[in-house]
Amino acid sequence: MPKLYSILIIIVLLLAIAISTYLLAPTQHKANVEETQETTNYTVEVAVVVDNYGFNGYETTWGISVLVETGNNHTILFDTGPSPRILRENLAKLGYSLSDIDYVVISHEHHDHCGGLEVFRNMGLRVYVPLKASKALKDYVKSLGLTLVEVNDTLNIIDNVYVIGELYGPPWEQALAVNVSGKGLVIIVGCAHPGILSIVKKACKDLHAKPYIVLGGFHLAGASESKIAKIASKLAEIVTYKIYPIHCSGDGFRRLLENRFPEKYGDGHVGLVIRV
Repeated sequence: MPKLYSILIIIVLLLAIAISTYLLAPTQHKANVEETQETTNYTVEVAVVVDNYGFNGYETTWGISVLVETGNNHTILFDTGPSPRILRENLAKLGYSLSDIDYVVISHEHHDHCGGLEVFRNMGLRVYVPLKASKALKDYVKSLGLTLVEVNDTLNIIDNVYVIGELYGPPWEQALAVNVSGKGLVIIVGCAHPGILSIVKKACKDLHAKPYIVLGGFHLAGASESKIAKIASKLAEIVTYKIYPIHCSGDGFRRLLENRFPEKYGDGHVGLVIRV
């Protein structure tokens, strides 16, 4: 009996330790992962790091930042959102650190797209900005000890990753595209001030490929229903897989796209991970 009693005490103690360890463990923020092919066979991972549409404990703010990791372990950050703190914390929740970032691409000079750059101070990273962006943005990049790269025409920066050359909105704005073999283009936009259709058409023309996924801010918040219906219809016609409207795309555009083209609508938000 004493031996049995001792065993019971040990079991109770082990259970108590296990329960306390679970309760004291840091909260894990799972990402919303969407896979377009087998997990072991994907070549590109796209993660929404900053957005004003929330998910599962990630912090939201008005702005956008999207991370792209290629199959060859190159990591590009497209825009940084407005806050260094939120950028750093959401990256960590997604399982990334600042040291994982190889390149930064800034779509345009508005604060909600470049305010988080401060977090990379003195890291020497290459930062790609539109050639005709303001002197203020270029001086800001250089003041942070980062390497400024000005982009005019569509530029191949690594593997099959391209900066889509600037178009005028205003302001001057550029996009990012990954050409995925056998699929097409994964196109990521910041605010689409020059027009989302204009950016997508330029990417397709310059890279001689069809759009597979389009994700980002479409600058349609407050637009008329006739305008968003026309754009949604055209995008649904040319995009072969999914459209993920986030940031400044507007609730009206999101609802219309989901209702009229549910097979093409992607529910974009912070914490979304897409594997192609």
